[in-house]
Amino acid sequence: MDGINFYECLKYREFKTMEFKHDLMLEYVCYMLDKTNGMFEYDGLPDTIPARKLEEYLQTRGYVAIIDYTPKNVVKNNPKANAGYYAVTGGRGGERDAYYESIDFVFANPFLGLDGTYRIYPNIPEPEQPQCAIIRNDSLYMGLMPLYTRYASLLVENAISLRLSDINLRALLTMGAPDDKTKASAELYLKRLEDGENAVIGETAFFDGVNYHDAGHPNNHMKDLIEYEQYLKASWFNELGLDSNYNMKRERISNGEVNQNSDALIPLVQNMLDSRKDCIENVNKLFGLNITVKLASIWEKEFTETLEEPNDDVSKRLEDEYNAINGGKGGDDGINET
Repeated sequence: MDGINFYECLKYREFKTMEFKHDLMLEYVCYMLDKTNGMFEYDGLPDTIPARKLEEYLQTRGYVAIIDYTPKNVVKNNPKANAGYYAVTGGRGGERDAYYESIDFVFANPFLGLDGTYRIYPNIPEPEQPQCAIIRNDSLYMGLMPLYTRYASLLVENAISLRLSDINLRALLTMGAPDDKTKASAELYLKRLEDGENAVIGETAFFDGVNYHDAGHPNNHMKDLIEYEQYLKASWFNELGLDSNYNMKRERISNGEVNQNSDALIPLVQNMLDSRKDCIENVNKLFGLNITVKLASIWEKEFTETLEEPNDDVSKRLEDEYNAINGGKGGDDGINET
């Protein structure tokens, strides 16, 4: 994936343009990819397969193939390419197995001088057909981009609403003028106020001619938008196995609510970890390697605590964290909604 040009991001783009929406959504997605690129820790990867690129391919494309590159066996090899194992992108195709899954992988890599159809291990290859091993991000080869773009697009729309609401809040009153002279006087009055100067009205006609109207801003509108942004971000992190409580109650949360949230952190992360372990086992068998993978950094901590801590301990820990932030008070069972 190509990076975002920093200087292009500094250029002003109107919020209403589709170009701006696309760029802002891309920024949300890329920043989240930065955070999740270190989600897994690999040991024993060949020098020719950087963990950063492997995770980037898996999360953005859903799967990747591992091949054995030997220059002497390639007609148009690149002398700058080192022999070894590489992670390449392409597409699954060809015949189907008993479960209607493709048994071939088709790709082209100009740098390596390779293209063609490789048989996916452990399927039996045709004579002289090379083999590859697939590593998938999840059971359905989806990757994380559908999830990321969904939350990013919603955050973009909410950011635009926040900006428009912020601008509209500047107009506490709207003014109406019956003629050009009164309109010009009202504009001068507002400009002097904006510039920080004392503004004086010297004509009674100004008061008689200008009509004031309440802008009618909805109550709690900004707060609702901010809470919605917090909800979207918390839901996004929860999908990725990081606990971020988005409970909208103003009271202390109960043990049951904490347990319900912590249980939802596990499924996708568990699926991604199991998919990597199963596929890397095939890589090791095919190429005689010894690669291992596990959860890294904060994900390992969250995962271990959620699985190994008794439910009461998890509830108490997360409940204390939530109430420390929100200043909630109450008994051990929390406070019910009113």
